Amino acid sequence: MLNQQIIIRNHPDYRFTVFGLFAFILLAFMILIIFMFGILRAEDLPSLLLTIPVMFFPMIFFVLLFYFWLWDTFGMTQIEINQKSLIIIQRNKLFSKPKHINLGIIQDIVMEDLTLEITRYNIRFHPFSRYNFALKLVTKTGSFYIVKWMEEKKAKEVQHHIKMNL
Repeated sequence: MLNQQIIIRNHPDYRFTVFGLFAFILLAFMILIIFMFGILRAEDLPSLLLTIPVMFFPMIFFVLLFYFWLWDTFGMTQIEINQKSLIIIQRNKLFSKPKHINLGIIQDIVMEDLTLEITRYNIRFHPFSRYNFALKLVTKTGSFYIVKWMEEKKAKEVQHHIKMNL
């Protein structure tokens, strides 16, 4: 069996893409202005270093916004199937590592409808979206989602392709 590769692209929310871009520009100017006022106000190195805690929270917010914006706008999940393992790679998602799953422990791949998503702590209802389906990998040790928020047709297609190559 040759290596098989499946690429599933995110469907971006264009409102978040546009407003996120404006938020980046606003946060960058805010950080720059804080830094410039810190330089102008500073008389020596210790007083210049006091501007770093003031810039800390806008910079953390900038990184978090960039994390969500990058995944929503350019994110994709890449599934590679080779002779020994299934590898799940989330492209354009910061701080993510590839997941390697041994083919021997995989029991099933289940498609779930998340129109009414029930978790341990809450219930979410998504009645107006057509991207309500997820693929869940069931293993001997537990289960986890491979991909969430797909169209039903695409989810069935990916599920069939993975089952054929296992």
